[in-house]
Amino acid sequence: MGVEQAVVRLEETDHGVVILRRPVQAPTAGVVIVHAPGENRTGNNYFLSHAAAQMAAQNMATVNFHLSGFGDSLGRKDVATWAAQVESAGAWLAAETAGQPVHFIARGAGAAVLPADAARGQRIAIGPPTPAEVKALAATSHNGSVTGAHPCPPDEEALWAALGAEPNLVGGLELPEEVLIGLASRLDTPRWDHEVVPRGREARVRSRILLPADDLLVRMQITRLGLTHTLIEFLRSWS
Repeated sequence: MGVEQAVVRLEETDHGVVILRRPVQAPTAGVVIVHAPGENRTGNNYFLSHAAAQMAAQNMATVNFHLSGFGDSLGRKDVATWAAQVESAGAWLAAETAGQPVHFIARGAGAAVLPADAARGQRIAIGPPTPAEVKALAATSHNGSVTGAHPCPPDEEALWAALGAEPNLVGGLELPEEVLIGLASRLDTPRWDHEVVPRGREARVRSRILLPADDLLVRMQITRLGLTHTLIEFLRSWS
């Protein structure tokens, strides 16, 4: 099955470009993929872009993009702006897919900016942090921001991992303290329908996909192809 890939500007937000992967045939669904605010749109060693390409190959139109303040989105880092981007991407993709269900997949703390309602689609959070974890990271701020060191100190690895950043990529990352506090506040009430978590970690919603490894990031890196196909089959059941 062929896949067309186009790069288009999301006019509703004007914060960078959206990568659209469109099947040659009429798509059966749309998927908006949201990276964590500590990585870029490719996600955990290209996991997110790989997932987008594989989903498009399975007849799902996908979009992913940089949240404001990351990559080619030159705006400021702001939780409300991120939420608006995600909402706009969903509305835009719904029009592109002629009213087919539009699903949302977010990694790490990106789950905080998922829409309050996905209408006919489903919202999946991959390894969302707890509000306490994000608040703990905010508490390490200096002069109003949190900056990651490279190499990442062992006692900070879990905090950055909760935000979606791999320990080997933390150096140079900077997030305003107010952004982290805003993310923690939105994480207080889950904004997702389904959750991907390591076995042994308490999930916050009843519907979950359990992974056997304790370290979700390692597990995703090792079995990203398997997880991608698991998500594809899961979304097919809702389309």
